[in-house]
Amino acid sequence: MNVVKALRDYIGKMVRITGGMKVLLLDSETSGIVSMVYTQSEVLQEETYLFERLDTQNREVMAHLKAICFIRPTAENINLLKKELRKPKYGEYYIFFTNVISKNYLEQLAAADEHEVVHEVQEFFGDYYAVNPDCWSLNLSPSSCISVGNSPPSEAIVERIVEGLFSCLLSLKIRPYIRVQKSSTTAKMIGNSLLERMKQNKSLFTFRAPEVPPVLVILDRFDDPVTPLLSQWTYQAMIHEMIGVEKNLVDLSKCSSNTKKEVAQVVLSPEQDPFYKENMYKNFGELGISIRSLVDNYSAKSKLNSNIQTLDDMKEFVKNYPEFKKLSGSVTKHMAIMTELQAQVAQRNLLDVSELEQTLACHENHEQALEAINGFFANNKVKAGDMLRLVMLYSLRYQNTPGNQTSRFLSMLKDKGCSEADVKSVKQLIAYGGSEVRSKTIDLFGQSFFAKATGDLKRGLMGVTNIYTQHQPLLSQTVDDIIKGTLPELSFPFLEGAPTKAKPQNVLIFMTGGITYEEAFAVNGLNASSSTNVLLGGTSILNSTQFINALNSTSSEQGI
Repeated sequence: MNVVKALRDYIGKMVRITGGMKVLLLDSETSGIVSMVYTQSEVLQEETYLFERLDTQNREVMAHLKAICFIRPTAENINLLKKELRKPKYGEYYIFFTNVISKNYLEQLAAADEHEVVHEVQEFFGDYYAVNPDCWSLNLSPSSCISVGNSPPSEAIVERIVEGLFSCLLSLKIRPYIRVQKSSTTAKMIGNSLLERMKQNKSLFTFRAPEVPPVLVILDRFDDPVTPLLSQWTYQAMIHEMIGVEKNLVDLSKCSSNTKKEVAQVVLSPEQDPFYKENMYKNFGELGISIRSLVDNYSAKSKLNSNIQTLDDMKEFVKNYPEFKKLSGSVTKHMAIMTELQAQVAQRNLLDVSELEQTLACHENHEQALEAINGFFANNKVKAGDMLRLVMLYSLRYQNTPGNQTSRFLSMLKDKGCSEADVKSVKQLIAYGGSEVRSKTIDLFGQSFFAKATGDLKRGLMGVTNIYTQHQPLLSQTVDDIIKGTLPELSFPFLEGAPTKAKPQNVLIFMTGGITYEEAFAVNGLNASSSTNVLLGGTSILNSTQFINALNSTSSEQGI
């Protein structure tokens, strides 16, 4: 179940469907879907020399080019395509839709093709963003998928989620049994809509079924509001938490450490960047060693290149120059990122903040928690945003504890510099994922869900050990229960039928409300240590800022 490979296979077939010079015509979403798994240089090798957006006005007429169209079958795109076909800018059109296209849309396109330039129309099911081989997203706005009171998102959002799931299943040639989180109205709505669509298109699911059927479990973020609030210490997760990653792009232009503005925007893709692929799941301490090794390697090659004396030396330099230039770019990129990460860790006192976060998430001691939080409020080095996350974690763990001091902490947050909206978001968090809302069969703060600390308390670059990564997301326990066949059917019912009790070989998890890179890391670890293949998908990939902003958005919309 490799979603990166599935999308790469589709794109490869598209650009190789015909010879000659080609243009790749994309829409606002497929441009991101393609860029996350295929480089421009790879597409250029297939004689595809131009990349255009379908919605770009006044494109030049180039009748000598063949257009490879990869677009979502939306009403907007169909109208744009009809307009394109009535006044074609290219000699031939090969159209690929990311999902099932209706008969009505096909008839409209046929009527618009007055010049008979359309040579091919196919459905290639790539209606989602492949983040890692075992992780994908729909890149939806978190605020559109997170709501208080267990109310579902808009019909348009539910439809987009169903389309993404449907496309993912077909791209992997999987027809799973579906289980849903019973406590979630949204999960049940998505599951039932998906099942109905699978029945309506059963002719597409005729591939051979495995001996033990796959299972798709649809979850809701509100059962685990803790994970998105925690500081992260693995490379991929740290970058998203501290800087932000959007469709594999990282914007360093506004980073305080990037004073020379030498690196503005960089691409981070495990398919395109060997260093990133090797280190994306390493912790902050291990990254220091890896970066040092990368710089030493570059330095050694730089010295070799500076000692060019003979014609043979020059030939060798020219031969190795592309690799050397790529290495130089990698060093510049990852040094810039690491410099920013180190700066934020130091400026925000994140080692101490993270230690308290882990204590709040994994250990029960109200008196010590109060003492620690009061001490952090008095520490001027702790930023208001980090203090807000600590109060949120406290309010979740000690929601029903006698002597709970959340109200006092809310007043202190205002004095610390938090906005009125941020202060309200603490109450909104409880309304969204407090003890009264979460599934009753799940103990979010139970010791069985969390590993105990085994590391020491060293500080500095090499100091990020197990004390900062005690927390295990609830998802880890859920997947473990699925694999063992112990996930309670009362809380996670099958929508139709039930497979045997045999251990499933393929498990698909989808979380409405968004997933995190900590959960992606956990799934990667499960895949490395188990014979079961686990694939994780979500409406978006959250960091703490996005999660809190989504709660704020919900608060303002409901007038809380």
